[in-house]
Amino acid sequence: MAAQVAARHRGDGCHRGSLVSMHGREDLDCGGARAVDTGRARSGLRSRDHLGPRRCATGVAGSHSAQDRATNRSNRDARPAVTTARRPVRATLSFFADLDRQLGAERGPRGEPSTNDFQSVELLPIVEIFATRFDDLPELIPGRTDYRVLITTGVLVQGLTAVGQLATDGAVELVSLEIDLGFDEY
Repeated sequence: MAAQVAARHRGDGCHRGSLVSMHGREDLDCGGARAVDTGRARSGLRSRDHLGPRRCATGVAGSHSAQDRATNRSNRDARPAVTTARRPVRATLSFFADLDRQLGAERGPRGEPSTNDFQSVELLPIVEIFATRFDDLPELIPGRTDYRVLITTGVLVQGLTAVGQLATDGAVELVSLEIDLGFDEY
């Protein structure tokens, strides 16, 4: 346990005790007593300057009525749950063949990224978009809802086009990739 609290009841609803952290520092609750905390002593902060846990009217950290806790719990449960349908995404061999055809194993002489650079920086956002927003992407072929296209800019590349196909098991398969490096061909 990171902290141990030794408390004595003073009789006025406030507990007075010392808080001993795992670093050996002490601090006393409910004011009045000095803190033995070398970190605060060096920085010029006093015990009352400490931004510790909020205290209720009794001065005891975390002592709220059962009704307050029940109200907070019901408010928390009343909030709608935020869920996003997430599809599994797989990159096919043809996707990686497109990547290998357009980028080399090493960085190019004009700063072109390598296939490893692309996979490390650009691929994860592509997978995330297909996993969470497949149905929002435009159809590649009008009327074919199983093929979607992502056209976007990249960090390492000027632009890219990725095509995903909805498989029978509900996963999205990345089937093709076109990369625009932004270099003019001479």
